[in-house]
Amino acid sequence: DHPMWERALTFLKRNQNAGEVQDEGWQATDSKGRKIKPAGKDSPDHGGATYAEESSDGMQENEDGTVTFFSYGTMTYNLLRAYLFAGLDKDSVGVKLATGWIQRNYTVERVPGLRNEKDYEKGLYYYYMSMGKTLNLLGEDTIEEPERGLKHDWRSDLVTVLKKHQKEDGSWLNSNSAYQENSPVLCTAYALEALRNTQK
Repeated sequence: DHPMWERALTFLKRNQNAGEVQDEGWQATDSKGRKIKPAGKDSPDHGGATYAEESSDGMQENEDGTVTFFSYGTMTYNLLRAYLFAGLDKDSVGVKLATGWIQRNYTVERVPGLRNEKDYEKGLYYYYMSMGKTLNLLGEDTIEEPERGLKHDWRSDLVTVLKKHQKEDGSWLNSNSAYQENSPVLCTAYALEALRNTQK
């Protein structure tokens, strides 16, 4: 109940793309003064997370003059992990919404939520690390994808994809240089942390 935790949770919620977790009457605007509208329940972005109010990963302009930012995988995993570290349980609204977005968008082939094909691998190894740390903390062995009736063994999936991308010298390297992932040292550190979190 400490005010510090209340402020921290408020910050986290304001990065979640869902009106259900926002304080009544709270309204964010972008640098152009346009109101930011959270994603609606019928939107593929609903429940995920965005990065700040000026997301470089895109937005849609709505007919009413508002804008809605796109959710994407890395920030959604980070948000879910932060919620869990803050002590929210799995049945809390924010956790359930973030988990639902992850279930609907599960993949290890690219960063889900990024719209431009050229950006699919943008920050991919950081995404792998965030995914591994978050799902390990969540404590679930599989991720259910309800729309297709699938269950994914995320540990096996991460190990398989990282093994596929490992270089002959044992390192990893992203072909997309964003976020300094043209560094084998950085990508390898991310990959090893992701693999560490696949261990039970």
